[in-house]
Amino acid sequence: MWRYIRTITICFFDILFAYFGWMIPFSRHPERWPLEYRYTKVRRLTLKIVKHLHVDYHVTNGHYFNDGNTYLFVANHHSMFDALITMCLSERPVLFVGKHEILKFPFFGRIMKGIDCVFIERDNLRKEIAVLKTVKQSLSERATSWIIFPEGTRNKKPRGSLLPFKAGTFKLALDTKTPVVPIALYGTFRALNRKYHLQRFPVQVSLLEPITPEEYEHMNTVQLAELVRARLAAEIDKLRVTDTQLIPARQVKKEND
Repeated sequence: MWRYIRTITICFFDILFAYFGWMIPFSRHPERWPLEYRYTKVRRLTLKIVKHLHVDYHVTNGHYFNDGNTYLFVANHHSMFDALITMCLSERPVLFVGKHEILKFPFFGRIMKGIDCVFIERDNLRKEIAVLKTVKQSLSERATSWIIFPEGTRNKKPRGSLLPFKAGTFKLALDTKTPVVPIALYGTFRALNRKYHLQRFPVQVSLLEPITPEEYEHMNTVQLAELVRARLAAEIDKLRVTDTQLIPARQVKKEND
């Protein structure tokens, strides 16, 4: 609890100024400012907040975020913190496809809306198709990279298996011939959870080699989803082993119980 009070106290005026100074205007009229400008403002605030949460990054192949290419990043999902961490690591704008419920969070929802992220309503097929069309057009134009979480919801058992992937989201890659970069995340579930009491919060982010259009050209969405899921599962198993060396033994035992 103390770390949240400390973070809010230190960042209070930054958050307050950001919320009323540019977060609300960005979310209401994003077309008035270039995406790069809006993203940079959001990223700077995010970096400051994450710093005071005492997070340590352990990143592999992070250059894929900033190498100038357009990718469809595909990540496992444990926490709202997943998006914040990837934003911290990517200097170039990277956008997210999220659930419509995110908009109910006044701070996080406005941040995501203010940088052109899109939101899917699972019970509204027409809107879902329209949202995916927006992402598809962006990828086709090589305008910016996108991150999707194909599990569709947060996995509340970080030491368990990945949830089933929603194969339909991989149509974005197939239709636009965009390289797919799997992102294995581990440790993001702790930083915003009050039941974890650590001095430092290690977060591992491992970007795997891109799966090129040539590699998946003869696959359908189900096959591509299975390929990505298998590679992510194998990498996450490795990250779990490393995680036991980054946190106290008592914490490992507690999570395994």
